[in-house]
Amino acid sequence: MHAWLRLALITVGVVGLAADAGRAGRQATGAAPSVQGDTVQAAYMKAHLGQVLVVHAAVIRGDLAAVGPAARALATLDDQQFPAGAPDQVKAMKAAAARAADATDALAAGRATAEMLTSCGNCHRTVGTRPAVPARPRPEVGGVVGHMLEHQLAADQLLEGLVIPSDTSWRAGARALMVAPLNPRELPVDSEIRRQLAPTEERVHRLATDAIQATDPLARAGFYGQVLAGCADCHRLHAKLWGPKPR
Repeated sequence: MHAWLRLALITVGVVGLAADAGRAGRQATGAAPSVQGDTVQAAYMKAHLGQVLVVHAAVIRGDLAAVGPAARALATLDDQQFPAGAPDQVKAMKAAAARAADATDALAAGRATAEMLTSCGNCHRTVGTRPAVPARPRPEVGGVVGHMLEHQLAADQLLEGLVIPSDTSWRAGARALMVAPLNPRELPVDSEIRRQLAPTEERVHRLATDAIQATDPLARAGFYGQVLAGCADCHRLHAKLWGPKPR
């Protein structure tokens, strides 16, 4: 599971209690929102990111049936949870969520999800906050497993580039994808699936060359959406091993 998703989902279980405690404390004392209010807002944002990343994980697995309900919930989210200074970003996120909910293929779902993540980054830039990123060790595994773990690390860095937002993380993720694709003979599948997988694997790596040059947030979202669609295409082709059900 992505480090971002682990961090965000931990918060989902406590956000309601934190909000209730903050409101009760202010009502009892008559005090205006202060540090406690900021803590509650941060908890809301982490929980919201967790919801976006549920959609993100479903797209990566190639599980379009799971994308719809999760994205629809985001499209109808209560705006009061968000900072008052970012209504345009909230509107853009909800519109992208609606597109993800209606997506009929992995590319449309991937692009809409990437646009949601970009809206998160635009909101952070607008309100002047910078989310902390959990540290992740580089994989020490070779072969196909190591290659896929490197894919995940690169995708995480691209995601950070959109969400924080961070030019450094975006370029690091693009560089991490600029490695040679797997030799089709290394893929642990039969020859027909291997024939179908090889072009997707090559396309994902080719995307990195152009993605590293992108500086506009929407252009970056377009590249990341294609990466997500590539992940989904591979995972759907070998459902028993890689998807679409969550592991």
